Amino acid sequence: MWTHRRRSLPVIVKWPAGIPSHIPKMPLFGKPKSPKELIQSIHENLLILNSQTKQEKERRKAIEAIATALNGLRELLTDKSDTRLTGRERDAELFNSERTRINEIITEVTHELINLNVLPLLIANLDTIEFESSKHVVDLFGHVMRRQVVSLLHGYSKPDRAIHYGAILRDACRHEALAKLVLLAPEFYQLFDYVQGTAFDVSSDAFSTLKDLLTRHKSLVAEFLSANYDEFFKHYSNMIAAENYVTNRQALKLLGELLLERHNFSVMTRYIADPENLKVIMNLLTSEKKQIAFEAFHCFKVFVANPKKPQSVHMILFRNQEKLISFLSNFQTERTDDGNTLANGIVHTSQIESVICISAGVLESATRNAVL
Repeated sequence: MWTHRRRSLPVIVKWPAGIPSHIPKMPLFGKPKSPKELIQSIHENLLILNSQTKQEKERRKAIEAIATALNGLRELLTDKSDTRLTGRERDAELFNSERTRINEIITEVTHELINLNVLPLLIANLDTIEFESSKHVVDLFGHVMRRQVVSLLHGYSKPDRAIHYGAILRDACRHEALAKLVLLAPEFYQLFDYVQGTAFDVSSDAFSTLKDLLTRHKSLVAEFLSANYDEFFKHYSNMIAAENYVTNRQALKLLGELLLERHNFSVMTRYIADPENLKVIMNLLTSEKKQIAFEAFHCFKVFVANPKKPQSVHMILFRNQEKLISFLSNFQTERTDDGNTLANGIVHTSQIESVICISAGVLESATRNAVL
């Protein structure tokens, strides 16, 4: 007689209804460890790896425990509102709650890392722990450094200490990796507010930091400006339109430098193809403040020298042809720079007048052909 072994049915565990998908689910056995407990676990097991008296079996267990703890930290620091993970449009409420949650975790993690001096131990054992664990260490280090470097930006909100925070921030951003953290942080755009603040020393120092960030690491900045063009120039345009003379002048001067930097070629071509930008610069050309007009002139030259002007830009130059030529013929003729008149600068005003005439001719020809 055959005997049949009774098959056990699989146990299906269902999570209670109503729990949002972004909230980490409780494990089947026990509660999840807190960030502090995970760091403590990493620390204890790193000490085992550093010990000369531990057996190979203990060392292997320590490596596994470190991998588990680092993976737990990675899960905790994963942004559940990231659209690349959810596949849905960004939920503003979820995004804000996630930022708050992650910031709280990073605060706790940073405190414990410093308290137990864990980072030097992790770095010393990068070649001992698992390969995936090493990648988690890199991510963890990035989270901590981002928090620390970006926190320096908030120093500008403390007027009596702002210049000290600024000096430390600029020194940190000499390193490209740290500069990238600042540029990509949402808080970066707060710099524009500090530049336009009422306290002169804070405003001046904030502009020094902004200029340093935008001119030191040229390839990084070109990539950043291309990827964040609209958001960046929305803030930058406000700075150009500022009523404060110093801010206005500095912003125009820096704009000219950014447009002429060869790494920013794609950004420059996009900027000078926008007729609205040309209108702003032409208005500033007529400023009663000579230094403002002078810096605007350097930006204006870039628009005029563009060999591939869109028709909208051609049209503006054509409509204002006579006024521009008359204006430029007498533009700051008395000004000298290093013993040379403005006419001996990079682009002679008569050359600009010639290009404007050519622009007008091109537009007239195109219009005639269109009619024919």
